[in-house]
Amino acid sequence: MLPFKGKSKAIWPLACIIAIIGSAVYWHISQPEGGLLWDFKTGYYAAGDAVWRNGSAALWPLTEQRWFVNLPIIAWLFAPLAALGPRGAAMAFNLLGLLAILASFAIVARWCSPRVRPIVFLLFVLNGPLWYSLLIGNTTHFILLLLVSALVLWEKRRLLMTGIILGLAAVVKPLLLLFGIYFAWTRNWRVVIGGTLVIALSLISTILVFGHEFFLGWYQQVVVAFAGKPMGAHNVQSLDAFLLRLKFGPELLFNFNPQVLPTTLGLIRNALVGCVFLAIVWALWLNRRQRGKPLLKSPLGIDYLEFCLMLTFCVTTSTVSWTHYYLLLIVPWSLYLAGKLPLRDDNLTHRLVWGSIVLCSLPFSYPRLTSGLTAEILSRTIQSIWFVGGLLLLSALLRSAIDRNDKDVELYVPLQSNDVSADVSSSQ
Repeated sequence: MLPFKGKSKAIWPLACIIAIIGSAVYWHISQPEGGLLWDFKTGYYAAGDAVWRNGSAALWPLTEQRWFVNLPIIAWLFAPLAALGPRGAAMAFNLLGLLAILASFAIVARWCSPRVRPIVFLLFVLNGPLWYSLLIGNTTHFILLLLVSALVLWEKRRLLMTGIILGLAAVVKPLLLLFGIYFAWTRNWRVVIGGTLVIALSLISTILVFGHEFFLGWYQQVVVAFAGKPMGAHNVQSLDAFLLRLKFGPELLFNFNPQVLPTTLGLIRNALVGCVFLAIVWALWLNRRQRGKPLLKSPLGIDYLEFCLMLTFCVTTSTVSWTHYYLLLIVPWSLYLAGKLPLRDDNLTHRLVWGSIVLCSLPFSYPRLTSGLTAEILSRTIQSIWFVGGLLLLSALLRSAIDRNDKDVELYVPLQSNDVSADVSSSQ
């Protein structure tokens, strides 16, 4: 089910050629409309510079205008970069981002057999959302490193540290808070405690440093304003955004104000999310019942499957899920290629996974057409292509999590060779 087969030494030159050509294409297509590192300059750097030069209260104008929407205490993490000046800060942030991506690949590559690593390499190099996050200067590629690091710590049974790392990821990207519910369900209490400590300390430190009134103002301006109120902008790839664009077409493509879903669409959205969530709960309950013994602290194949299922659910159903969030799906794709996911070994499953890889890896580009019949069609279809890819992966994971039997528990290992089969078997 892989694009090409052969010995790893023979595959690498071809993979490198594809990576070089693809990088040039992705670089050309993915240039940000507002300029390189737009998010970093207008958000993270501006926030760090404001608190560095004028104190915590200086952050409020950026919060009020929603240029910086993270938990206020995070602004102080960027204060040291502000001391380097705009150019030095941009260079440092870019370097750190590239190192985070390289570290993520190094971790993921260790999961895979040598013959699969070139494919995983291309997953990173030819990933549109990853290019998008890097070029606009967002932090999602740093979250990728946190997620794969958390999996490594989980494998080593360092559960408190696993929770701390996941807690840090959730502080930056709150859509990942759902992992807390998942680990509470699985009774991994040390993971829950670690994550809760980080989140609690972040909230308390924000109140102590910025004050109670500032915190409440941020909560109203950011959390309440967007709670259940999606955007239909072109770079939002959530179920809510898809439904808004389906209704209004290109009208909201460059509108970044929170919208209220029409009543009918709201009911459809809630019904779909509710059904998927209940199906996930049902799958989790079935898997716990079938085990018939207490959970091991070290993850098994089904634990990886459930982790990926929760991650994909978060990315596709979060009210505001930006296109660059879809780079986080590198985690389930890599686990799939490494043979760590107990997916159903049939053509439908493989097509769903590879379909998601293809669609979610497409390079991101800003809409050029905002009116006319073509724009009406594209805004309702192609503009949500990453979301559709996420749904394909969600379908494959959910199908395998619910419809499992004894023969399906065996892990599907692409291009498994004798030298790695023992390692894969031991991971089960």
